[in-house]
Amino acid sequence: MARWERLEGREAAVPVQGRERSKVWNDADACACYARGVMRAWRDSAESDALDTLLARVLAGDVPRMPASCPVCGRAESAHLYFHARGEGRIGGVWVWCSACRCFSHGTVKPPAWWSNPDVVDPETLTAAPEALEELAERIDAHWNTRIAPGVSAGKP
Repeated sequence: MARWERLEGREAAVPVQGRERSKVWNDADACACYARGVMRAWRDSAESDALDTLLARVLAGDVPRMPASCPVCGRAESAHLYFHARGEGRIGGVWVWCSACRCFSHGTVKPPAWWSNPDVVDPETLTAAPEALEELAERIDAHWNTRIAPGVSAGKP
């Protein structure tokens, strides 16, 4: 597994092959632009607020299949949504992100009653930016689609 190290004078991280990943990993690291174009930075900006429309739909009961169309860039089947419940009926976390334009939104919310956490997500890997979730997007989407009721909308925002 790669280890993440800071570069001189930059808020960036690069993988160093052959060493374990450092446990010192925070949201600034996850959001920072990776050096030498290894990966584009995650963007949590004003335009990311459009992702909240997808979350609002879900919380209102209009639950699309995932992946959905991204309300920011319009790309089909690129938006994902993940809840992390911290116990039944309690406040948890929510992430909405686009694999294509790399916009994301993260916050706290009471997950819907139909939601259950998938076994594939390790809560210790969760940060504000959806880096760990992006790696599991297909499995999270599959879990999402098994949790929603038949007859839901077809994944359009």
